[in-house]
Amino acid sequence: MGIFGWRMREEFLALWRYRDVTRNYVSSMLRVRYRRSFLGYLWTMMAPMINYLIIGFALYHLRGGGDNPDASWFLGFMLTGSVYFGFLSHCIVESATVLIGNEHFIRRLSLPKSIYVLNMLCYNVVNFLLVFAGLMLLNLAVWGAQNLRHALFAGPGDEPPAALWIIPGVHALFVPVAIAVAMVGLWGITQIIAVLTIYFRDLTHILPPIMQAAFFATPIFFHPDRYHYLIRWLNPFYHYVQLFRAPIIEHRLPDFYQALCCVGFSILLFFAGTWFLRRMSNKIIFKM
Repeated sequence: MGIFGWRMREEFLALWRYRDVTRNYVSSMLRVRYRRSFLGYLWTMMAPMINYLIIGFALYHLRGGGDNPDASWFLGFMLTGSVYFGFLSHCIVESATVLIGNEHFIRRLSLPKSIYVLNMLCYNVVNFLLVFAGLMLLNLAVWGAQNLRHALFAGPGDEPPAALWIIPGVHALFVPVAIAVAMVGLWGITQIIAVLTIYFRDLTHILPPIMQAAFFATPIFFHPDRYHYLIRWLNPFYHYVQLFRAPIIEHRLPDFYQALCCVGFSILLFFAGTWFLRRMSNKIIFKM
């Protein structure tokens, strides 16, 4: 354990020395992605938001729309869950090609291989934060439009509408913690997947349908009570999504047991992934 801890310390020191590589990678990827685009970075928020809104408003009206008091709550429930699960899913699916796609750099540059995983994770975190910011702006815009309509057309006895969802200040402080816990676990599992894909290239085709199945096995479109108890508690994505969604939608901190399970699982994945990539680091170059 002492040798492993020393090697991990060396790994993190190397990542810190090359932190400019990660920063430049994220900024360059965003510039290249939206080069010659009129709206530029706004597409990072708009593109997924348009997709989620089409699905969300369709289901919103299927549930009764304004005539159903739970419909507005459902829209916020679905959007926050979809955006956060999308972040987790993108990281896992893209990890399958993170080492294979950087083969030319790995062969020529003496960089820690974990930096390629870190680059991908940081890029997806930035995208997720931009999309989440778009969600909050959308919430304020809808709330403002509803109140304007209420002021112009509502009768004297009508109550003003509420926002799609509200983030209480004290509970919102837990959201960065939920993202950090997920990042620790993602760093571990993505390192494992990145190495395994070098030996089993079929993972690049297997992971997308697996994540699609996990999406419907996670309470995104339906209330958690509609899922069997075992399906909920044996699905790690449910716990990570709840860790993020509880302070936003349910206006409370996550359950202590649920948070403890996520933290423990993330730490386990982190150490397993770091050890696995470190152990296979000198072998994978011959399998590329």
